[in-house]
Amino acid sequence: MNSITKIALALCVLYGLVFAQEQQVVFYFVGKEPKAGVYKQLADHIIKAMVRSGKYKPIDYTKEVQKLLAKEHERTRIGLTAQMSEMGIQSKADYVLAIEVSPSIDAGSYYFRAQMVHADSSFVKDIGYATGKLSNLELESVAMDIIADLFDIGGLFGSTLIDSRDKQKYKVVKIGKQTWMAQNLNYAKPSSVCYANLNDLCKKYGRLYEWDAAMTACPEGWHLPSEDEWMLLIYYVGAKTAGKKLKAKNGWSIHDGKSGNGTDDYGFAALGTGYYNDGYIEGEGFRHIGSYTSFWSSSKPCKYGLWNSAKGYDEDWGGGDVCSKGGDPRPANFRLHAEEDAVFKFSNFNTFAYSVRCVKD
Repeated sequence: MNSITKIALALCVLYGLVFAQEQQVVFYFVGKEPKAGVYKQLADHIIKAMVRSGKYKPIDYTKEVQKLLAKEHERTRIGLTAQMSEMGIQSKADYVLAIEVSPSIDAGSYYFRAQMVHADSSFVKDIGYATGKLSNLELESVAMDIIADLFDIGGLFGSTLIDSRDKQKYKVVKIGKQTWMAQNLNYAKPSSVCYANLNDLCKKYGRLYEWDAAMTACPEGWHLPSEDEWMLLIYYVGAKTAGKKLKAKNGWSIHDGKSGNGTDDYGFAALGTGYYNDGYIEGEGFRHIGSYTSFWSSSKPCKYGLWNSAKGYDEDWGGGDVCSKGGDPRPANFRLHAEEDAVFKFSNFNTFAYSVRCVKD
């Protein structure tokens, strides 16, 4: 009886037949453990990431079976996939996942490589990871990357959203019955821009989007919030001081000797991103970074005016109901200022470029 058959029998006897509606994954580690406990930590994070994905189920196994898997892989090596495919078929798994952790040239850092083989088709997907430390936090991030990249999925992993389009990760937060991104969207698409055209500012503040681009910018399962959804958030946290509660605890400018930072009571962590308007003369389109941010909504209200969450009413700026007069309504945005504790709603032209926060469907 060869080693693959032994593995398959051990798995089947211990854990029975797999469920047809779930994609089953058997995974193991290749080579010497770089530090005691690392494989256990990484395995725990991989299992959690699979379960949270809702699409994949790890096949559990004992340490004895894990040793057999690793021994078989040491014999076959990464890159020889026929044995891995056969291993998946024999163990009744849909996928076989091999993970290798090796030292990088930087002291204290490691390189993560994972190889996945689909048992039935022998389809192979390899992925390399940037070097990283062996801290629990970085191992959790690696585990999420493995599941998101190798299985081509995106979605919520605990308090993290992975965008399947570009694999960027975003913090998320549940406020009341809504689930919001806790960082600004940074998905590159036409009619979006980094503040001052600096990529480093996109990493910190996210991109600024014209309204038409913002309408289709959110990842699958998320959407640009409507006016009503923004209002629900504002009233949930307390309208009079909603701006202060939603602003980050640092990063806002000082106004009239007073800090513009918020209390970030709910983890929304809004930053002063500024905005862009291509209607200004060239070179002067970027405005107010650190002191101002505005988030697009998907709604186009018929009334032009300014709504102040602290006052609770609209200030009509003239024109009345533009829709009834055949006018073109403008999309609503919600603004936070360094010098204000309230949130303001205002309608503006589509070509202004503002920040985007997505809300879960």
